[in-house]
Amino acid sequence: MKKNYLFYLIILLSFFGCKRDNKSFKVCDGRSIDELTWFQKIKDGTADCKFYEGTTVKLYQYKGETVFYVWNGASSLGVCNRLVYTCTGNIISSTWTDNDWVAFNAFMEANAGQLLYTKPKS
Repeated sequence: MKKNYLFYLIILLSFFGCKRDNKSFKVCDGRSIDELTWFQKIKDGTADCKFYEGTTVKLYQYKGETVFYVWNGASSLGVCNRLVYTCTGNIISSTWTDNDWVAFNAFMEANAGQLLYTKPKS
């Protein structure tokens, strides 16, 4: 019986001990997210919006295009709470109407997306 516990403990530790390396995950024209200028600005704190602890970046294929959904829930500025970037760094959501957001939210509910980044505690 003890051997079974040891086996399950090893499996459990190996499962939680692994961390996905998104640096090697190619997202745009063979580049990783860390190679995208707009993403570096988010990480470095030099973007137009201040990105707080817990900010997440998820990758989606939306309407045939690679897009990045940035959720920055701790921001008090409504324009900085949720943004949708293209590979080139254009914020396509800046021109969206409420109907566009409704469609995108429905899309996100139906598609999990790939979590690429979560801003750690400072």
